[in-house]
This record gives sequence, C-alpha cells and structure tokens, in this order.
Amino acid sequence: MSWFDLTCRYVDMKWPVSAATARQTTAEALIRVMPAFVPKSQKSPEAKKVRSALRQWAYNTELRSSEELPREVDEVLRWCSKYSLPVRSVLQADTLRELERAVTRRLDGKPFAPVDSNPLKEVKWTSMPKGRRKVDKRAVPNPTQARTLLAAVREVPRSGPRSVAFFATMYYTALRPEAAALNRRNLALPDPVWNEEAPGGPIVVSLRDVS
Repeated sequence: MSWFDLTCRYVDMKWPVSAATARQTTAEALIRVMPAFVPKSQKSPEAKKVRSALRQWAYNTELRSSEELPREVDEVLRWCSKYSLPVRSVLQADTLRELERAVTRRLDGKPFAPVDSNPLKEVKWTSMPKGRRKVDKRAVPNPTQARTLLAAVREVPRSGPRSVAFFATMYYTALRPEAAALNRRNLALPDPVWNEEAPGGPIVVSLRDVS
C-alpha cells in the first residue's frame, strides 16, 4: 500500500470520533512528513499544490469523495496515490533521514530555532479545581430572549438568513462555532427545520439558509 493511501485510511478511521481541532492537527502532522514519501522530479506537482490538496481535500473524509472535488485537485491526489512510496519504505535508512529532516526543518528548508532549555520548568502554575465552575445563568439567554435575538438577526440585510441559521444551530443543538462548517450533506431533516413562535412572528429556518 502506498503511504498516501494508508494516511487516507487512517484519517477516515479517526474522522467520526475526532473533534475539528483534532482533525486539523492530524492533517498537519501527515502533511509535514508527506515530502519524505513522494518523488522529487520536474514532473512532480508543486509542493504548495500538494500541501493544499492534502489539507483541504485528501485529509477531509467528507470532501475527498464529494462531487465538488476540482479536477486539478483530483489529478494531484491521483498522483500522490500512484507515486508515493510504499509503507514498507519506512524501514529504509534514506526514508528515515528524510523523515528526520521533515520534522526538524521549516517549509523553507531552514532548521527550527533551537531551544537551550525547557522554558516550562520556570513557570509556576496551579491547575484549576475541577467541578467548581458553573455557568452564570444571567449570561445565558433564555428561550424567549433567544428567539427574540434570532428574529432580530434575520432582519439584518443580506447576511440575515445565513446568520440566523448559524446562531440558531449553535443555540438549539449546543454546537460550538465549528457549526460554520455545517453543510446540507450533514443534515437529514425535513424542510423547514423548525418553526417556533417568537415575539413579532414565527421564526422559520430553512435548509436553504445553510451553506
């Protein structure tokens, strides 16, 4: 199996149980070492294009197989699958040396700045006690206030429909700001999603409001 195909399978395995930040961290780590597993020749795609294709498409389980995949990106990913070294190449000394260079140097080839000592040893801190933090109810809008706020957001020119879908999704489903990446293919709900009475009239959020 090629290194590229193995990393895609690894991303797919982790995807369902990983948070957005964990997915990004995994992608960045795999992108960092990819140069050690691809040939360097005049026919190879530009390194910048390879990194972009990996970050935005290859290491995104949902987008890699979507119909939105641009043709130029598809060509880069097919090249990676065909020409990246097999996994067993990690047993070779040359590949190990490339891996060492990949994780100790910046993208411009220069080494990372050395650190003489661990600065964390000089920092004194006390971990926050667990179980003592409580949500201040005064800072959280109640359902009536939330519906009123959403109704006001909807009236904002141009961005109102998309903004109300974003904030309503966060409020009613307790999603974090990663809700900005929510797409129609992530939803399996009837249209409209909800219709609740609020001061000034009903709030109707349609799937059309979700990008």
